[in-house]
Amino acid sequence: MATPIVWRNFLSEDDITWGILRGRMGYRKGDLIVKGDGSTPVIVSPDAQQIEWARYEAVEIQMLAEGGREIKIRIGNDEFKQPIPSAGEYHDYRFSVDIGGVRGSRPLAIMPTDSLTDAVAIRSIQLVPRKTNFPGTAGKLYFGKSDEYRNVLYAHAPSSLNFDVAVPQNGRLHFGIGVGSLVLLVNIILLTLYLLSCHSLRHLIGGKLDCFSCTVTNRGRHGAWKKASFLNERHMLYAWCSLITVGFADFYVRMVASGMIKDFRIL
Repeated sequence: MATPIVWRNFLSEDDITWGILRGRMGYRKGDLIVKGDGSTPVIVSPDAQQIEWARYEAVEIQMLAEGGREIKIRIGNDEFKQPIPSAGEYHDYRFSVDIGGVRGSRPLAIMPTDSLTDAVAIRSIQLVPRKTNFPGTAGKLYFGKSDEYRNVLYAHAPSSLNFDVAVPQNGRLHFGIGVGSLVLLVNIILLTLYLLSCHSLRHLIGGKLDCFSCTVTNRGRHGAWKKASFLNERHMLYAWCSLITVGFADFYVRMVASGMIKDFRIL
């Protein structure tokens, strides 16, 4: 997630980092003053500040225009514009930018008014980062101190899978086992072993105990901890095997569903 970029408080020439492409530019009472000089004024973002537009969702500008009908911004080949509601008053303008497929930095050019002679007072310019949405989780996200990664066991998986199956007329459903059933079963077993052998689970079972023999509960946890340690020694093996089976299971199901191959029945 990116941090907001804000330009404001234009109190001296040193505070003006934006460049002027057309017109004249200065400052007054903390505002950036831009005015056309026989043509519409255009300013451009600082060269030294790289802007990765894939990380930002909007441009917000607060300004007062003494005249003109519209404000326009340009990012590469993409152009956005809005009408100026009324002259002589500060207004907030928000441009939702969707720069699809653009990677790397692009300068931001602003034409604050289409008037050739009227001045514009820009109070602030802000780039708003895109929001990062995390889906809901199933399981436990946090145990103990937040700075101990070993205390974190994070399970993110759907609780159920639903499939719509069209049953032909006069058809019937019955129990059966095919190659696909075995592929998915092996996949589930290896994913389960990968989970049970993880470092976090081993630590939660008994790794954080200072004494295994002090209580009956701790002695029981010691036994479980030894079993988890046995699996933990093979954690990387289970990781690679489960990764391969997940990819193969996805490929196999897709091929069967598309009719490219047939799922051979065993039972």
